Amino acid sequence: MFAACRGMDASVFFSPAGERTSKRREREEHARAVCKQCSVQDACAQFALSTRQQHGVWGGLSEGERAARHHKGPDDGTCEQGPGSGGALQAGRFPAGSAGTRRRSRTPE
Repeated sequence: MFAACRGMDASVFFSPAGERTSKRREREEHARAVCKQCSVQDACAQFALSTRQQHGVWGGLSEGERAARHHKGPDDGTCEQGPGSGGALQAGRFPAGSAGTRRRSRTPE
């Protein structure tokens, strides 16, 4: 099973520098439409939440939506599993230019 974003340009999911609010909304809506059709949407969103991804749309969740969930506390639906635990999220399963090559933040262990 592969992500629906497989082979897509990462710019669909990440905002370029200086992106205007209306363009950002349009881009995020397009990204959400891709995510909505994806068989690994939930796993992708959980990965982004559990690894605290700070940029882009992951599993249909924008940067702001993920940040809001983190501010709610431990009962916010985040996943205790780490990277690689979601099957399709294992190394090599996301193609170049999609989720596997997205910028990732590092959190202290």
